[in-house]
Order: sequence, then structure tokens, then C-alpha cells
Amino acid sequence: MKTEGQSAAKALQHAWQTGMLDRTNDPAALFVDWDVLDHRLNCLREEWPHFEHAVAIKSQPHPGVLRYLVQQGFGLEAASLEEVKRGLEAGCAPHKIVFDSPVKTRQELIWLQQNTPGLLVNANALEELPRHPQKPNYRLGLRINPEVHTGSPALFHVSSNASKFGVSLTQRAQILDALRTYPISGLHLHSGSQITDLSAQMQAIRLVLELAQEANAERQQLGLELLDWIDIGGGLPASPWDGMRRYANEFFQNTTPEERAQFTWHTEFGQWVHAHAGWTVSRLEYVLPRSEAPSVAYLHVGADLFLRDAYTAPRPFPLVALNADGTPNTNAQLQPYDVAGPLCFAGDYVARKAQLPELHEGDWLVLQETGANAYGLWSRHCSRTVPAVLGHRPSTGEVQKLSDRTEINF
Repeated sequence: MKTEGQSAAKALQHAWQTGMLDRTNDPAALFVDWDVLDHRLNCLREEWPHFEHAVAIKSQPHPGVLRYLVQQGFGLEAASLEEVKRGLEAGCAPHKIVFDSPVKTRQELIWLQQNTPGLLVNANALEELPRHPQKPNYRLGLRINPEVHTGSPALFHVSSNASKFGVSLTQRAQILDALRTYPISGLHLHSGSQITDLSAQMQAIRLVLELAQEANAERQQLGLELLDWIDIGGGLPASPWDGMRRYANEFFQNTTPEERAQFTWHTEFGQWVHAHAGWTVSRLEYVLPRSEAPSVAYLHVGADLFLRDAYTAPRPFPLVALNADGTPNTNAQLQPYDVAGPLCFAGDYVARKAQLPELHEGDWLVLQETGANAYGLWSRHCSRTVPAVLGHRPSTGEVQKLSDRTEINF
């Protein structure tokens, strides 16, 4: 944590000295760590050779980050037509964008037909298929629900028979009939977020793979074009660091070279790519003692930035204390603090009983591992402005401003 604290301190001080941030008028800022992002992207390339990777836009939709991903040769996964357009604006070619919305409208499909040749569009339900043209200008896929529990928490588990996502494999006959009837060229699955059971996830992948093989045997007899791609989704948690390597090993050990060669394979990782590649810094506006509870340190970010954590168990963000001048707080004596956000509701806490050195008004607190599902979930509650976003490359000391502090337009 010492190294991370020193790196963040240098970046913050550099931003002040160069005028990218104003110590008074910018009480909080978000930083993208390009070095960590590069490490994660390189890991994807190395562990999944010959795969097509579409990074989930919703995890980190900042235009500067999306442009960087595209420049590095990665595709983008969109969960809305607005995200499709955001991907195109970032310079992503249509054939490298995956569109997964479960509520695609007829008007949206007409727009896609006219504007996004080669886009990969995954239909969420059998009932959606008649809305698609018989000769789509895009590649049409069908999302399958394998009904395999892969260890995701209940809130993020989407592979049960009660899920709103995908067509259950219990409807196998109807699926095979749809594959004969509609111009579907591939299959898609996504078992949920925060997957912990890799063997179960591999079981889900094999079920979809075997379905594709069965469909192709029939299609070959009928003289139809074969299914030629499978999208295995994302869902891997950001930690542990070796999780992606273990997942890839599970996949390659449980598929044959012949099976892999039958299809083009796609992924849609988001949180795993971004979570460790970003951090947030906020000034402490007040530090208030309490007689029978930990002191409260008030930040300028809270549930507006960490919206998901307000409604689930808060993530244990590693915290680093900085002095008022931006230098690391090296006091070794720690005490408990409740770290509170700025919003007007009781659940707006970033941490409870966090062990930190003595804090004072005007100090700064760094929240590590906030690169995913933070900026993209910014809340309109209390109409607060979105903090400035900067890019930081610790290996060179480079800092660049990606966007100014921005008011929300209602």
C-alpha cells in the first residue's frame, strides 16, 4: 500500500502544480491508471489467444478510456443503443462491438440495420427474433441460459430459471427450431457477475458448445450456414490477480483444439479489466469525533460514485491517507473511522471502522480499486457534479486530464 500511496500522492501533487486540478475548487477527482490497465489488457491477450475481446462499456464508459481501449485493438460490449453509439464515437469498428440489451426496440434494430454492418447483436429471447430482419446487415446471436450456478452472489446471478436473461436450455427443442428458422450465426452466454466457481462456468460453456455442435450437425444436413461464433460473456471478479489465468486454463483443458477451431470465440470482461485500473481521491471536509463510536470522516464522494455499494455490502476499498499538502500520511498509529459521503441519506458510507492514521480537516483520502462500476454509475441524487477525470501512468509519472468537473444535465 505504501507504493500505491506514494504514486497517488505524486500524481495529485503534479495535477495541482500544473493546474489540471484546483486544490480549492476540485475537492475530488478520479484517476485512471494506464499501467494497470495495460497489464490487464496484455493478460487477456496472452491467456486467451485468438479470442475477440469486447470490453464492457458499462464498467467504465469514459470516452477517453474507450478511445484508449480501441487504440489498443480491443472491441467494446454495449448494453444499450446509447452505448453502441458511444463505442462508435470512440472509433470502434462496428464488427468489434457486441450489443446485448434485453429490451431492443424495433426502431433500434432498424437503426442497427442501416448503420452498423457486422455488429454482433445477441437476441435475449425467442420472442425477440421475429423483430430482426431475415437478411440482417449485422451478425445475429441468441443468448442461452444454461441454468448453471457459477458462484455469483444472488444479486448478480443470471443463470437461474427465474432469470430475465437468455433462453433456458430446458427449451432445447424450441431453440433448435429457432436456429433453423432465423438467420442466427452464433450463441451467447453470460452466467453472472463475480463468478467464483470456474468448473461450473466451464460446465455452462460446454453445454452451449454442445448445443452449437448439435445445431451445426443438423444445419449441415439441411444445407444451412453453420454457426461460427460463441460468446462466453464476462463476469470474472477483479481479484484474485491470477483468476483470469485459472479461468483460461480451465477453458483450454476442457476443450479440444478441434472444438475451438470450429468457432470464433468472444469475451465481454469489464470489471476484471477496470477495477484495479483506477483510484479516487477526495478532500476530507470534516472529521468529527463521536463519544461512543468511531470518528466520522466526511468525503466529497460516496454513494453518488459508489452507487452499487449503497444497496449491497460495501466493497472493501483499500484506503490511503494523504496530508493536506498531498504527501503520504506516514503516522503508524491507526484508529477506526467511519468514512461518510456527501449525500442526504443514512446509507451513504464508503467504509465503517476503517483503520487509518489520525485524520484532520483538509487532508485527502485515496480510495484504491475504483476503476470499475464507479464513474459509470454516477448518481443524480442531490444533483452533485461529476469530478474531473485524469489519466496517470506511474511508470513515467505522466498525468493527463481526460475531462473537467462536469455538472449533470437533467
